[in-house]
Formats: sequence, C-alpha cells, structure tokens
Amino acid sequence: MPICPECGLQFEQDAASAGATEGTLICPSCGAETPHAEGPDPLAETAELVSAESVEEDASVEDAEKAESIEKKKKDGMLARLAETNPYTVMLGISLVAILVAIFCLYMEWSSYEFDTWAKSIAT
Repeated sequence: MPICPECGLQFEQDAASAGATEGTLICPSCGAETPHAEGPDPLAETAELVSAESVEEDASVEDAEKAESIEKKKKDGMLARLAETNPYTVMLGISLVAILVAIFCLYMEWSSYEFDTWAKSIAT
C-alpha cells in the first residue's frame, strides 16, 4: 500500500488509480502524486534480514553482559554490594529503623502503665 509523501496517508491502489499517470498514484486526501512501482517492495526483505541479525547480535551482547555482572557479584563481598545499593533501598532501611524505634518507644510508654489496657472504674 502506497504512502502519500505530502500528508502521510496510507491508501489503497484502487482509490488512487483514477486520473493517475502510469507509474504514479494520486492521493485521495491531498491530491499529490505518489510514485508507485509494481510488485513487492524489494527493500522489505532486506530490512527484515538486517533487523533479525541485529536482534541476534543485541541478544548475545546482553547475555554476555548479564553473565559478567553475575560473575562480578559473586566475586564482590558484602561491603562492595552495599556500596552499589539503590537510594530507594536505603530509604526503606531508614523507614524500618524508624518503625522499630517507634515500637520501642510505645513499648516503654506502655510499661509505665504496667501493661494495663483496662480503664479503671471511678469509685463513688
């Protein structure tokens, strides 16, 4: 299906064949002439082959990089891994410490009431 170079519309050959000279088509939207070659696009197969080869190369490069990173992590110690931590992981650790401190403070406050949870009745 041809694509109009002026408006970018993809249109059918039947709709564009009226009034066209041989070897060109007229866009039904804007009226621009579009060159048209008979038969399948010769570059389509080449583009598919190139893209398939590049995908295979990219996949092999990614696999090699993953293998290298796994080997590096196995060799690194705990301190080297901590140096590469994500800032969000650090914030999660800080929030965990804050929650534990809050639990401890509430526990100490509750112990000052001798762990009593019932309200004492007022004697009249």
